[in-house]
Amino acid sequence: MNSPNHFEKIAKKSKRKHTIKTVIYSSILAILALGLGVKGLTELTSKNGRRILEGYEFLNNIAYPNMFYKNYYFNASGLFSGEFQSNRVKNIDGIEVPFEPMKVKYSLTQGSSHDSTSWGLWDSKKTGVYSQGQHLKIPVFYNINHSYTGEVDPVVTKDLNLIPKMTNQAVEVAVTFDKPYTYSEIQKMVPKNVLVNWYWIGSKSQFDTTQFATDHTLGVMGDDEGKLTPSAFKQFRQHLKKGSQSSWLDSSYNSTGNKGVLIKDEAKAYVKRNKTLKEATFSGILISGRSENLAKLKDREWVFASNIGQSVQIQPYHRLTK
Repeated sequence: MNSPNHFEKIAKKSKRKHTIKTVIYSSILAILALGLGVKGLTELTSKNGRRILEGYEFLNNIAYPNMFYKNYYFNASGLFSGEFQSNRVKNIDGIEVPFEPMKVKYSLTQGSSHDSTSWGLWDSKKTGVYSQGQHLKIPVFYNINHSYTGEVDPVVTKDLNLIPKMTNQAVEVAVTFDKPYTYSEIQKMVPKNVLVNWYWIGSKSQFDTTQFATDHTLGVMGDDEGKLTPSAFKQFRQHLKKGSQSSWLDSSYNSTGNKGVLIKDEAKAYVKRNKTLKEATFSGILISGRSENLAKLKDREWVFASNIGQSVQIQPYHRLTK
């Protein structure tokens, strides 16, 4: 016959086993919960990174004058942080020239940081803008609706006058028109031995557009020969419309004495005014070519301003487009 002590020992042993099982199950559940939590937070971090990529790919359709990305990748710095990077080039009459790589950090809580490399810095004489990293020259467009007479205003440059001194070089130049022109008019204005890389939509505001970041400078890229087709313009217009309805163009600019401008309003106004390529107008172009070909444009009456970007010494192995 079993004694009461025997039953107590059995009960204690059973309780101990139950406690051990409970601890084991609880630990397993805690580890699973932690794993699922880490996985969820990692996915949220990745989502923030993908949001940067989505915006970057979209903006390349409507902004970034004469900039192409060769590749892009995510560089993780931790479980919940990293940096999106993209290597970019410019097309100077068929010659690919490296430009400032795009870098944007992302994390668990942040995934929409602005591309800091799109902001340039003026030189001391206010005649040129340079990238903040490698100090590469960025061509800028001027707003004909802005007076450029204030103390803080930049100089309205006529850099085409400098081109004759740049012998045996291929150069990119942002040309601001004296008024908006249609696509067909531009084709007649620009010599056939000069490449039109990019068409600028301009601005209806009175704001100094030289202050715009490159991802807020809106326009459409020409094809390899510098041409636009009706279908390409239609697609560009659709992208502009999408941008005007999204957060990608939410940025605004303000300055003393001038009414501010919201970038999405610029896109919306252009879409409303310009229905087809035939009737659409542009306020400037970014061109590139041999210095001797560009030099012939320096005295054209339709040039309000011209601002040099990057240039490259032409080598025997280069194959220029024009």
